Amino acid sequence: MSTKKPTAQKGSTPTSDRRDLAVEPILEIVQETGIQWAIPGVLAYSGRPGYPDYSVSTHVVERWLEELGRQGIRSVINMLSEDEMDVYYRRLEAPLAQYYADAGLEVRQISHLDQGVVVAKPTLQARLLSAFESLPKPVLIHCSAGVERSKEAAEGISNACRTATGKRGSMQPQPRGRRSAKAVREKNRVVTGQ
Repeated sequence: MSTKKPTAQKGSTPTSDRRDLAVEPILEIVQETGIQWAIPGVLAYSGRPGYPDYSVSTHVVERWLEELGRQGIRSVINMLSEDEMDVYYRRLEAPLAQYYADAGLEVRQISHLDQGVVVAKPTLQARLLSAFESLPKPVLIHCSAGVERSKEAAEGISNACRTATGKRGSMQPQPRGRRSAKAVREKNRVVTGQ
């Protein structure tokens, strides 16, 4: 069953539901990605590529990735379980992570399930924070719909950053390209715990 939204025809009367209007193609894509910024320019969350469809095409994934590029996203934390990935992305020619890598994104897979068992919330939050700290910014976290797991993860990371720095959103996006020597030293300090 297709969930494609109807588009407004030239000269037609707009409806009160803006989701029905495709005034700009980009508007539809932004609505499809549902990107919400937890820390502006640093940390965002959304639903998965193709949500709410259960069988997502390559074209849909590519359009989603194009929008991430326009938003400046450099890394993705995917919270989907292996079972979810198998269902939603069975039509893809390669694993979803490969599409992310081909688009130049760094990727971490952190599911709420570990070998079919639900991961304890503090353990999951620690894994997410560690991944966030190690990835180039801005980072996008996605689950399936983008309203529970990824939103809660982004809020937890945002709170941890606020606690660590004393204020929300003090982290800055990293410039594209090579990292500065200072950024490399900082990353090494975090990794080694010094």
